[in-house]
Amino acid sequence: GTVLVSGGGIVALLAVGREEVHLHWAGLMLALMSIYGLFRPRFPVSVALSLVLVLAFNAVVIPSRLLPLGFLIADNFFLLAAGAVGCLVPYSLERGSRERFLVSRRLREEQQRSERLLKNILPGPIADRLKAGEEPIADQHPAVTVLFADISHFTALTAHTAAGDPVHLLQ
Repeated sequence: GTVLVSGGGIVALLAVGREEVHLHWAGLMLALMSIYGLFRPRFPVSVALSLVLVLAFNAVVIPSRLLPLGFLIADNFFLLAAGAVGCLVPYSLERGSRERFLVSRRLREEQQRSERLLKNILPGPIADRLKAGEEPIADQHPAVTVLFADISHFTALTAHTAAGDPVHLLQ
């Protein structure tokens, strides 16, 4: 609302003031840029606001013949260029924000999946200690011996052996 009021004020100044009328487009460009920079509206809103200010500028300038045709064309070019560039800014920001959100969500899902997999393979307390970075994980209990080990090519090694052979291998 504030930016439209300031843009409208510039158009009103254009309607009543005749001096340096060819520079009023610069004020409208500043109004447009403040829309995009301060408020970061969504793309359709940016396009609509840009068009409203450009149309208001032309609604005042064309009927009053305040500007020669060459200035009018140049001013409209600058206003439309500012509007086009300005509309791309919120679009790019919104797109980047959505992409970061999706990546963050996928990362969280993969972390949860990884955690579930880890807790399916290892006992919960061991998985928690492993996630916390504890290394090596070794506890001593005089009456029990439990070993979790990863042996390279273990599946291929045990494919053609009797059930007790891997146990003897670990002794």
